[in-house]
Amino acid sequence: MNKVLDRTLITVSPEAYAELVTQLDAPSKLSERLSRLMNAPLPWKSD
Repeated sequence: MNKVLDRTLITVSPEAYAELVTQLDAPSKLSERLSRLMNAPLPWKSD
């Protein structure tokens, strides 16, 4: 079986990488929009 994988290599400075990791590890900020989305009725479930 042959698989074609698309890969992209992006090189950044150690400082930029550390900033990215810091942002990814930080807790997400709550927003009204995200709250509505997470509490919306599930379309595949009917009551």
